[in-house]
Amino acid sequence: MGCQKEIAKLIVKQKADYILALKGHHSGLQGELEAWWHKCQREGFTADNFDEHTTIDSGHGRIETRRCQQVLVNKSWLNNKYQWVGLKSIIKVTSDVHEKTTTESRIRKGRGPLAFNVMRKIAMTLFKQEQTKRASIVAKKKMAGLDDEYRSTLLESGIKMR
Repeated sequence: MGCQKEIAKLIVKQKADYILALKGHHSGLQGELEAWWHKCQREGFTADNFDEHTTIDSGHGRIETRRCQQVLVNKSWLNNKYQWVGLKSIIKVTSDVHEKTTTESRIRKGRGPLAFNVMRKIAMTLFKQEQTKRASIVAKKKMAGLDDEYRSTLLESGIKMR
């Protein structure tokens, strides 16, 4: 693709702006900008030179927090060989992913799936045949989970064969 410094020069020459990713092969510039970032952090960011935006998304069993921070660069502070044409600010994007905790289950191994399928069908039959409460199966499941007496009644009733 070419040298990013040269690409930046061409972009500015065409009167446009650019955002380029800074990767490890620009270790000198990366070090300079990290030092500038830490200097700004130590001295305290101000509304004049700092902007930040945070988003929080959840899905697929995890919560992800993305933080985008921008700080203006004082080019006189940078070493001359790291001064790119049009360099105005640096943007730091961080992402934190927190997995939701789940209980481990070995139902999917061996004969576990078959055994649990049979138990689930027995439980569903008990809920369908239970007549003491007029409620949906979902409501009956919730009641059985919360009320020990109702759960005992369900289990003692047994499955009625036709």
